[in-house]
Amino acid sequence: MVIAEINHYLRKRDFNLRERANFYAGMAVGILAPIVATRYVAFGDVSGDPVKEVYAWFASAVTAIPLSIAGGVTGGFLGLLSADILKRERNRRKIENIGELVEAN
Repeated sequence: MVIAEINHYLRKRDFNLRERANFYAGMAVGILAPIVATRYVAFGDVSGDPVKEVYAWFASAVTAIPLSIAGGVTGGFLGLLSADILKRERNRRKIENIGELVEAN
């Protein structure tokens, strides 16, 4: 439900697929980065033991929940900022193309 509302908001602001992808990529990186960082900083090397590895990733995911929420919001904001810059550039190119068409006629 939340993703549908976010998608509706992004479409309403006239973001194309590439621009919306920037937003979602920012959120994904913001959510996953604290989990990966916690895994390697807090648990270090587990010597390839599969049980310890699963435990380390699970504990990292649980421990990093507050950081992942904050990271997701921050990453989403930066992704939205990037999407807005791309949209402005797209609109600028569109206006330039219209100007070239007018000059050609």
